[in-house]
Amino acid sequence: MSYYRGNYYKDREQDLPKYKGWLVGQFVKENVSAVRGTKDVAIKFWQFKKGQPTNHESKYQTIVTECTFMLKGALKAKIESEEFIFAAGEYVVIQPNTTSNLAIEALEDSEGITIKAPSTSPDDTVKLP
Repeated sequence: MSYYRGNYYKDREQDLPKYKGWLVGQFVKENVSAVRGTKDVAIKFWQFKKGQPTNHESKYQTIVTECTFMLKGALKAKIESEEFIFAAGEYVVIQPNTTSNLAIEALEDSEGITIKAPSTSPDDTVKLP
C-alpha cells in the first residue's frame, strides 16, 4: 500500500509506550504500516497538561531541521537565548545546531505537531543538562 490513513489521537495513544508520540519516522516499524516507517521525515503529535511536568530537556539536532506547530494552548519556550510564550497558531523552524526547549512549562493544556527532516537513526538529538 502506498499510503496510510490514520488518526493522530488514536495512533499516538496506541503507540505511545513504544514511540513516545512519534507517528512517522524510520524508527516506526513493528506492526505498523511500512508507509509510516519512512526515513524521509519524522512526525510527532504531542500533548502537555497545564501544571504537569513536561520532562522536556534543552537540546539541539546535528543534521535535522525541526518545524513545530502549536495547535492548542501555550508553552513557555526558549530558542538560543530568547524566552517566549509559544501559543496556538504559531510555529517555529529550527535549523541544525540551534539550542531549543519548546516545552519548558505548560501554561495551558497544549497540543502540537513536530516535524523533523530527515528522520535519522540513530537519533541525532543532543540533550543538554
